[in-house]
Amino acid sequence: MFVKGGLETAETVTKKPLIKYDLQLFAKKDIKQIQDVAKQFKMDDVTRREFGDYVESLKDLVPNNKNFTYKELQEIAKEFLGVE
Repeated sequence: MFVKGGLETAETVTKKPLIKYDLQLFAKKDIKQIQDVAKQFKMDDVTRREFGDYVESLKDLVPNNKNFTYKELQEIAKEFLGVE
């Protein structure tokens, strides 16, 4: 909807968000999966943190900054650690 001075969003028209997500819930699930994979591959705290940063850097390369599946995280961990 166009208004004087620019584009107005549905949120500003209705004064409330259209969809409310618990973003922390999504983030916690993602972090838990990374922790579980790190534990599976016996990563120490420093390596686990680096692995998490590596996974986040990969998200920039995929559409919509999607979360990886557990299986994908296992494959990423193998690549990260240089394990076959």
